[in-house]
Amino acid sequence: MATTATDKRQVIPLTDRAIRNLKPSTKPVTSFDGQGLYLEVSPKGKKVFRFKAKLADGKPILMTLGEYPAVTLAEARQKRQELRKQIAKGLDPRRVAKEKELAERLRTESTLENVTAEWLRARTGKVVPATLENTGRLFKLHIFPVLGLIPVADITARDVLNLLLSIEKKSANLARHVKSNLARVFSYAISLGMTDRNPASELITRDILKRHVTTHQKTIRLEELPSLLKALENDTAGLQVKSAIRLLMMLFMRRGELINAEWSHIDLKAGLWKIPADNTKKRREQVYPLPRQAIAVLTELHRLTGRCRYVFSTWARGKDAPLGVTTLMQPIIRCGYFGKMTVHGFRALATSWLDEQGYSRQAIERQLSHLEKGQTNQAYHRADYMEERREMLQAWADYLDSIKEQEIPQAGDKAA
Repeated sequence: MATTATDKRQVIPLTDRAIRNLKPSTKPVTSFDGQGLYLEVSPKGKKVFRFKAKLADGKPILMTLGEYPAVTLAEARQKRQELRKQIAKGLDPRRVAKEKELAERLRTESTLENVTAEWLRARTGKVVPATLENTGRLFKLHIFPVLGLIPVADITARDVLNLLLSIEKKSANLARHVKSNLARVFSYAISLGMTDRNPASELITRDILKRHVTTHQKTIRLEELPSLLKALENDTAGLQVKSAIRLLMMLFMRRGELINAEWSHIDLKAGLWKIPADNTKKRREQVYPLPRQAIAVLTELHRLTGRCRYVFSTWARGKDAPLGVTTLMQPIIRCGYFGKMTVHGFRALATSWLDEQGYSRQAIERQLSHLEKGQTNQAYHRADYMEERREMLQAWADYLDSIKEQEIPQAGDKAA
């Protein structure tokens, strides 16, 4: 026989058969099981387990444990024992239940997709906007379709490993990039108490992924440039893509700086293109002098996108967004230069030609936005070399025009 915490009368423990035979009345019917557990039958026939007891300070509590038969008698008794243990430790079971519910809600809401969005917001202002955009795209394309809806606390090292191995089939370098970014998101989640493990960091890259082989950016020889220019001129790319490639050739700026350019950065009258520090790889403001040909290209482009924020605006899905980072490679690939030439290769071509023409290495490096060894940011901005850079860019643009008009010998032609 057992007694409740508040009733010293002897009770006969409940049985499933007795519970099934209980009938409703005009008032709630109560049947005790002992040690604070009882079953209440409502006038409508609803049978609910409840627990009544006193806390260590003497305050009474009443808790609902669930409806029979969804909650069995055995489960109700097990729950009763857990609650009695909590009370014996001086805890309030109601508070314990509320904290557990809150923790569970936090766990289910802390999906990888939600945590990543919060992490990206936390990085705003700390990294270049283009970097944030590219990182967000990486997660959206390669990670969220597999792990996005899973709470970060539930993602295991095996989950991450399976994802990386599937991505490695496309690109080992991409798999490493994914692992690195995942590790940072899990580290952020740990700092917020959303999980206590970093399954991405638990994996040793060299043990699970193929060795990454560093390759230099491909570029053609200067003698091959006329053929490439002809091919690009005849390509099916639209005005924006062709304009972007022409400007890359003339100014040999970085692709990210180009595609994220805004019209507010460009002064066509002064012939200057200013790249804000947040849009540059080295986080330093860069100013490009514009040759006549570049001004002509931008003037034509302004008629198309001048009312947009971005110079190379795509208006994708009603949003003023710049061209994608891989878009500029497509014409080069279509022209048959895959594996022979890259967008970055135009920087190497321009550098080679300017070196041959005798322009100073300092002016060339400044145009490339390189910081020389031992040079400070202050010295970098002071050493502008603007006049020499303007002269050499005009010479380079004139050279590109001249070779574009050259007759290219056909296969089988004999030298005169």
